[in-house]
Amino acid sequence: MKALIVRNKTLVTRELIENAPNLKCVGRLGVGLDNIDLNACKEQNITVYPALGANSHSVAEYVICTSMLLLRKAYFKKNEMIAGNWPRQESSGSEVYGKTLGFIGFGDIARKTRDLAIGLGINTVAYDPYLDKDSNVWKDTKNLDFNFEQNINGKIENGNCTIEYPKKIFCEYARSNNKILVSNGKSLVVKTISS
Repeated sequence: MKALIVRNKTLVTRELIENAPNLKCVGRLGVGLDNIDLNACKEQNITVYPALGANSHSVAEYVICTSMLLLRKAYFKKNEMIAGNWPRQESSGSEVYGKTLGFIGFGDIARKTRDLAIGLGINTVAYDPYLDKDSNVWKDTKNLDFNFEQNINGKIENGNCTIEYPKKIFCEYARSNNKILVSNGKSLVVKTISS
């Protein structure tokens, strides 16, 4: 066997690699490489090919859909609706048009999400310290410069916002301005929609 293609549940362990002497490459369908022993692959000169961007559109759609769902507020009245009631006033919420969607991290998925958002009339802002401030990726998106500092406990903070790894997100500015925060829980990508 010269090539192995796996999804997320197949473990590519050191033992498997050592028992496949002709293996030259491992392809990973999906996101993440946590099921592949990258050190063992490197030691055996096996190239690992992740399917970068394979689910970018799906995640971007999920962000937009979740944002709409949270703003409309009908989801939170599910039990009342199942019981046969229609709490119309409490379920109306607001529309996404004219709201602001913010990103912390402005990579491929965030930019695809931005493109969908703009099509719905949503304004976009982003923070990404790794992108050049003069880059073309900032077209149609305001580049926010928060000057975050990462401390020894894994927090990134400035005067208004603190992000704790990996899943705790607290932003006083967003809370005080009635914004919704959505996080994928794996990275710094945070979506903020003002109401």
